[in-house]
Amino acid sequence: MWGAVLNGSSTVRRSLAALLVDELDLVPLPRNLANTDGSANFALEPAGDARLSQWMDTRRTLATWVKPDGVQLNSVETAALRRLRPPLNLDKVGEPRERLRTARKRMANIAKAWEPGLGTGG
Repeated sequence: MWGAVLNGSSTVRRSLAALLVDELDLVPLPRNLANTDGSANFALEPAGDARLSQWMDTRRTLATWVKPDGVQLNSVETAALRRLRPPLNLDKVGEPRERLRTARKRMANIAKAWEPGLGTGG
């Protein structure tokens, strides 16, 4: 049986995983192995999740912003996304991102079809 499966709750991680599935040899799984509910989201098997974390650790940077009082975050987020058009965002960027949507859907479909003991080392 797989070890602990991470919950797959980060949309950035799911997007990166979907685009790097072949390069990092990633295996998508249901977010909850005890209740494979057909969620559109997915987790990764532990070894692949570790490879993705390592890939991210060597490439990411982080910036923060302190929200001034009275500023509505949703409007700031929307304006920033429309202006910067970050490639991993699916919403609010003003373009469809079909390649990313298709890649994520593929990973989710693989996770939905997962069965213990079949194929990927269960």
